Amino acid sequence: MDVEEDNEGTQTIVRLAHFSVKEYLVSERILQRDAIRYNTQEINTNISIYNDCLAYLLDFKEFDCSSFGSPVEIPLAEYAAEYWTKHAQIAERYTRFNPNLTIELLTKENGLLNWIRLYDPDKPWKGANPKMLLDKGADVNAQKGEYGNALPAASNGGHDQVVQMLLDKGAM
Repeated sequence: MDVEEDNEGTQTIVRLAHFSVKEYLVSERILQRDAIRYNTQEINTNISIYNDCLAYLLDFKEFDCSSFGSPVEIPLAEYAAEYWTKHAQIAERYTRFNPNLTIELLTKENGLLNWIRLYDPDKPWKGANPKMLLDKGADVNAQKGEYGNALPAASNGGHDQVVQMLLDKGAM
């Protein structure tokens, strides 16, 4: 775990080095150790991340985020846009969950539009790296979608390099 403080000591950033660290922090074992003050509950963590994601997305209400060249210029924007709904699904199980930020995002000027520009839930594959998927063993002949499988979809979209990668991996 890395902990950094800014020069004024007003902000602390914690980075967890491994999944096992997260598991320990939410475990019952931590309650019997000196590290008890670092204990956290999954529901509270998801509520906090949900609130942070939506606050981040709502920060774009004063301008049109499409004016940026890429989401890389807006740190955490892609994560917030893609995962706020997953954190909300977990958080809503808790009675203290307040959906007002969701309502605000969906009703404020540019809120919904900016969210969809950063992450379109109807096109979750947008931005996927086909080489990485193939290198990780993706089934090149998996049957799904409008075209049946990836090969005709890539061909129809004019993605010649992807077509060649699929053929090299045995797509039919």
